[in-house]
Amino acid sequence: MLWRERGINIMSQQFVALHGVIGATLSGCRVRQQENEYMLNLQIVCVGGAGSGKSSLAKLDYLIKGIDAELRQAYAARLDDYRREMQLYNLELVQWREKWKGLHAEGTNGSSRSIASSPTLPSQCPLPPKEPLPRCLLMADAVTGAALVYWLAGNDGYITLLRHDELTTLKNAIEDRYGNFPDIVKKGFDNSKHEKQLRGDNEGYYIHHVGLALVLSSTPGVLRSFLGSYEDGMGSRLLGHFTASAPRYDEDLSDEQLQLFNQSLKASAEQVYELYHAVKEWHEQHTGHHLTLWLSASQRSRMAHHFNRILKYYVAMENLGEEATPIIRRRAVDTKRIMMIWALCRRLEELYRDSAGHVFLPDDGRLPVTDDDFQSVLNFGDYLINHSIFMYYMVVGQPREDEERPRQLSPAEHFRLLSNTFTANDVILIGESHDVKRRTCYRRINKWQGMEMIKDRGNSVFEKTSLGRAFNQRRSSSKG
Repeated sequence: MLWRERGINIMSQQFVALHGVIGATLSGCRVRQQENEYMLNLQIVCVGGAGSGKSSLAKLDYLIKGIDAELRQAYAARLDDYRREMQLYNLELVQWREKWKGLHAEGTNGSSRSIASSPTLPSQCPLPPKEPLPRCLLMADAVTGAALVYWLAGNDGYITLLRHDELTTLKNAIEDRYGNFPDIVKKGFDNSKHEKQLRGDNEGYYIHHVGLALVLSSTPGVLRSFLGSYEDGMGSRLLGHFTASAPRYDEDLSDEQLQLFNQSLKASAEQVYELYHAVKEWHEQHTGHHLTLWLSASQRSRMAHHFNRILKYYVAMENLGEEATPIIRRRAVDTKRIMMIWALCRRLEELYRDSAGHVFLPDDGRLPVTDDDFQSVLNFGDYLINHSIFMYYMVVGQPREDEERPRQLSPAEHFRLLSNTFTANDVILIGESHDVKRRTCYRRINKWQGMEMIKDRGNSVFEKTSLGRAFNQRRSSSKG
């Protein structure tokens, strides 16, 4: 309750969404997961009831408006050049046609010389200049599926941010013209290629690397109709965050408070702008290379151990089911993306600036992360895993037949109700009192033994291991 009343949930929502906004500006960076490389585009959906404070995400647009305006101005300049080239092309085309007509008239007036052998035959017909594709950072709110592909083609290899508050408007706009948004979202997470041939002539686009970042907010019902099904893999790619706030009406800010808020927002926007240009300049100086997250051997081992334990113990003990596995695996990728964002934001500190005060980025492109930041992001990743799985159950819901039966005690809850030393009969008695069958109780005993949570003392007596006791303490402390 304090979490809601003190507004910490709203702050955490802003903090999560902030990573999506900042990451969208850092197109020249990559993280590696085994043999695959990923951009820093996060796909975030903040879910909550009406009036829960989700609309506060709109303030984050201010941080990147300057960058977006700069990209659009550069595109407008290229478009002006294209229009001038088109004017010259039209003039050359008229001249070519007039010259061709003159030669054709000369041949029809009885000239014995063929047009093909005429030394005055004009050169080949001039070709029109190629229209430049658009370039932006912040996508327009109401964008059709065709327009989305068009803008993503212009941003090929760069990240495009789609931030929207009303998913119904976005869904209707995208489906207005043969759009396939789930397919683009999936390819945007993996930064894979996308090929689209639209119905009009010469409207085919081949995008080598789709970089689509999402910062969306929605109610559970709208999101359910927007996603449709988690089975196609779209839902597990979305980084969920549940938003809740206490039902109260806050007092307006005073003039001084509003001025301080605007100054803080402006200072943050300047830092984002500085970091964007530092990464952009590095990328231009090192053509064909990217800034890459570099983890030490110890950090790589710790990360693998961390997520293996989550897959082995958290999924099994909480009885989450197989649908939780892809969510956890993809949060591991997002965790690395967030580590890279933290490592880059650290470069804004005085410690990492050069003698001239500029942001310093290593020439080899390998960007390390401090051990403290590494552990903090791992803990933050656990927080995001819990929210993403919670969003899954909130949006998709439980099967109808499961809702009609009493809720069964999960393996983790069952385990916590047992003392440090217990018998098989204790497991059965507790289980049957919570609608867990005897056969399931024996299976859980075998599972806990395989997970090294308990050890057999003989005569159907079991004792919790240090790992099992640590699991109990960790769960009880987190609940407290």
